[in-house]
Amino acid sequence: MWRFLPRSRRVRFAIGGLVVLAAAVTGASLIMMRSNTHTLAPPAPTVSAQRIDYTLKSSLLALVQSADLICACTVLSESPPYLATPRVDGSGAGPAPASRAVQDFSVRVDRVVRGTSEPAQTITVTQASNQGSAAAAAENTPLVAGSHYLLFLRRAANGKYGLVSGPQGLLLLNAQNRLQPALADDPVTGPLRNRKLDQVLGLLRGPVTTPAAH
Repeated sequence: MWRFLPRSRRVRFAIGGLVVLAAAVTGASLIMMRSNTHTLAPPAPTVSAQRIDYTLKSSLLALVQSADLICACTVLSESPPYLATPRVDGSGAGPAPASRAVQDFSVRVDRVVRGTSEPAQTITVTQASNQGSAAAAAENTPLVAGSHYLLFLRRAANGKYGLVSGPQGLLLLNAQNRLQPALADDPVTGPLRNRKLDQVLGLLRGPVTTPAAH
């Protein structure tokens, strides 16, 4: 039948067929591109994992050795609380504890007392938040923007820092530049109370021993 059609009509049929074929190929390509785009899209963000060390140390030596960074610093600002999955004391073994509220603090490093590497001038410290939990408030001393501290910190895989042993790793520097441990009755950091920062630098940088009560 094709060969009995006039030549002009055969040409029109051929052109029409090519147009339909091109449209089909274009449509298939678009479908494949959309499918690939959907497959390669990044997964939705989930709560972050932040290592939080809850284990109180039994000696100043253990506290120092558990820290990647010991520094005198100033808290510049704080971010709103968010949920994170803590990992206890760096072991990462066993099921992860339930998510809890934490806060990120922007902290300026004023003086490195001891460290495994040179930190950035401004770091992020993550701390358990007191928001909505009376129990958390009882066991936690929050960092305060504008205040000065001596902090014992451990660096997490996400690049942020966490306090070693929670409040045990936090010592406020008051207006007289004297240390005020967050844990009032802690036998490890208690002997550092009311000492000036310069008085304990040698103690923390050299062979660590338990200082006499001051």
